[in-house]
Amino acid sequence: MRMLAVLAASVGEVVPKDLLIERCWDGRSVSEDAVNRVVSRIRKLAEETGVFELQTQRKVGYRLVSSILDDGQASAREMLTTPPAPPFAGAPSRTRRSWLFALAGALTLASVILVWALWRGRPVHFNNERAITVLLVPAHPQDAAHAREITSDLRQSLSRVRGLRIVNSQSRDADLLVEGKIDQSSSRGSVLLTLKRAQSGDAIWSGRFAQSSTLIPEQQRAVAAIVRYLAVWLSDTDGGARAAREPERGDVSQLVTQGARAWQRGGEERQRQNMQAANRLYAQASAKADAALSIDPESAKALMLRYQIDELPDFPRPEETQVQFEDRKRRADRTLTHALTADPDDPAVLVAAAQEFYRSSDWTDAGALLRRAISFDPRSADTNSWYAYHLALLGRCEEGMRYAQASVQLEPESLWRKRAIPRLFQCAGKAGKSLSAYHVLMQRDPANSSLIREAYLVALSTRDANVLRSLAASLSAAGTNKERPDATSALLARIRAAVAAFEGNKRMLEELVDRDVRATAENRNRSAAASEADTLFALAYEYAHIGAVDKALASLTHAHDMGSTYLPWALPFGSSEFPAPLKSDPRYKALWSNSPGWADLMQQRSLGARHAHGGPVL
Repeated sequence: MRMLAVLAASVGEVVPKDLLIERCWDGRSVSEDAVNRVVSRIRKLAEETGVFELQTQRKVGYRLVSSILDDGQASAREMLTTPPAPPFAGAPSRTRRSWLFALAGALTLASVILVWALWRGRPVHFNNERAITVLLVPAHPQDAAHAREITSDLRQSLSRVRGLRIVNSQSRDADLLVEGKIDQSSSRGSVLLTLKRAQSGDAIWSGRFAQSSTLIPEQQRAVAAIVRYLAVWLSDTDGGARAAREPERGDVSQLVTQGARAWQRGGEERQRQNMQAANRLYAQASAKADAALSIDPESAKALMLRYQIDELPDFPRPEETQVQFEDRKRRADRTLTHALTADPDDPAVLVAAAQEFYRSSDWTDAGALLRRAISFDPRSADTNSWYAYHLALLGRCEEGMRYAQASVQLEPESLWRKRAIPRLFQCAGKAGKSLSAYHVLMQRDPANSSLIREAYLVALSTRDANVLRSLAASLSAAGTNKERPDATSALLARIRAAVAAFEGNKRMLEELVDRDVRATAENRNRSAAASEADTLFALAYEYAHIGAVDKALASLTHAHDMGSTYLPWALPFGSSEFPAPLKSDPRYKALWSNSPGWADLMQQRSLGARHAHGGPVL
């Protein structure tokens, strides 16, 4: 539409290709193929309507010639207010259809010209947009081509960040400046980028990127890093329109949808301990992702499906060697980096980038990206789910529940979405409602050991043996021991061991937890969570309830050092914090203040709890 408007504004005149790229692609570096695809669509429109023709001026540009307007001089307003008289009633149907096509095309073209006449020369700028320019220089003459290449890549990615407007390096309107030095002459070539305020020259971000063992090109890592930082920096602004993109191909969308469905079903089978079915579904999802990327390597949705498949679980899969595991994690990093450069404002990309911040205990920047994602796509079930969990992490549980419920409404058949409801109930201190919600889900999926384990941890948080007995009774009623899967039987035995622990016999539960800690360290724990850190967090919670302080602290420290926040309601200021005597141990208190990131999270949780309870937190 942009190209048609530019051509229509100069009917009968040749419009240079460079001018088309400047006005229709915001001056980004685009391939010949991209331009040719748009030209083909306009020519198809010309054939269908018969109201204009698109001519090519070889090596110069394109000319739009109107078949309706008199050499492009007729008034668009006259066209709209004085349409041609209709043909006589007895005209053949083909003539009537042709006339209708011509009239529709004329009105469309006239509308375009009228809008363009009002808009021409007045580029739309949003109030909160930041004008940004890029100035990269080569460290040596032989680096000049590389500097131009990175400049083009950087401008292209920045043009896709909502809230930014690209201007040339001579513009006085620039708010931000990306300066850089490109040095490919050294043994480990490097890219140095600095983001500055254009007017004052104050640096606000800087990074150096050299060749590394990740096999991700340093220029791609540099571009991904700066667009991610700018997304954080712009997270609370609402200015700027999303950059025009080629629409997702139908065959790519279909493959991604099929792959995502297979991946989700695979996760549910894994939670039922049915690894054969899970691996088969994971393989199907992987094949769909690869097929989609073979069609469109820049598809953000296909890249994020590939990333999701490679990212989880965060420990070696069954029969996966350590080398294969490390290769899979590096492949996930490369895919996310690629996605950030290809479409930095895609909500799924922002969610994945936020999860990377979680791993480095950077909760503030993670929250900024999630807020940006939810503002761009409030009807994404995935975005709503992750934002709900983020709010739970901050202690804003009632607010998080609204997003959890929205995610369920958007994908009512997804078990993973529905699990957010009992988790948010527990976060808000409503253990009874949480267990009731888990009971409904377990009736729907009685073989899902992951659901049962979550319900067990909620029951454990009540410190009430009768609540644990009730959970055990409901599991026993689901079927006989012969019919019950091994994992469910093991969890039933564990719940009974917890009942015994509350009645004074702690040895049985402690031995079960000891065994799982060893199995987790050796990657043999089949009931593990998505990561070793999350598994150890849950095991620490069990240790704490039987008073095994040193063991609880060792497991929790390991989980904490890897950034786990598996049970937000068990963290300080949560509804069911780790019990005494662990809570009163100075080493436990020190965990939550040993870094700026954790200290900031605890402050935010304190404010969230204070808001929830309507007063100061003791």
